[in-house]
Amino acid sequence: MEEKKFFNNRFNNMISEDREEIVRLLKEGIANLERGLRILDCNLIIAKRPLDILAVDILGELVIIELEPKGDETVILRALEHFDWVINNMNSVVQKYRKEKIDITLAPRIIIILGNISENFVRKLTYINTTKIELYEYELKKEDGLNRLNLKPYAFSLSNHKKIEISKPRLEDLLDYIRVLPLRQLCLKIIREIRSLNLNALVDTSKGYIEIQNKEESLLRIYPQPDFFWISFSSQGKWQGIKVKDIKSGEEILDKLREGKFR
Repeated sequence: MEEKKFFNNRFNNMISEDREEIVRLLKEGIANLERGLRILDCNLIIAKRPLDILAVDILGELVIIELEPKGDETVILRALEHFDWVINNMNSVVQKYRKEKIDITLAPRIIIILGNISENFVRKLTYINTTKIELYEYELKKEDGLNRLNLKPYAFSLSNHKKIEISKPRLEDLLDYIRVLPLRQLCLKIIREIRSLNLNALVDTSKGYIEIQNKEESLLRIYPQPDFFWISFSSQGKWQGIKVKDIKSGEEILDKLREGKFR
């Protein structure tokens, strides 16, 4: 796959794998990393850990960009903690960057950029659902008097490793992630209500969250969290997202279901 290149003539007198320098190169060439990608903020402290770049893509999906020059495997945990924080504080994020068209019905993506990709790193990352995690390896070098940051996207494959079969989580497993019993029961009630109203509705848990589908059409998505669950649904032709943290907000969704306000 073709490398994606960034140029910055302000650093033409030095070549170093300095974190701040690489972040600056990324900022200036972020659109080359991915078409339509826009930076919201840099060098944030989220969940008591530094986040290099928070961006939004052309679809309105938030993108968490983590940089790790030394290839330290703790960047995986850092990325997941940032992902969890964004999910838990989605309304606050949308409010802060309200000038951007952020789609609250979409879970964030993660991009990890490493100075060196090791076999151990890849193996550990393959244990996680990689549909939302993208991995790049960078090389910083001087060329024609300019600093160039080359990024090589990594294609996940287990072909060179022992085959690993990872079963998708069961519905019960995802529901058990909700520690508050009344909310867990309410979540199950919502799922049963949808299936009773639409006999063709299927429950898919393969993506790490609960999705209710009618053939290939997504009707509703549920993201379980310990003290609440985030639910995305279609109402009157528009996708909406609601944080369900109490029985009242969940019952309101049930009322909309019974009134036929879903498409």
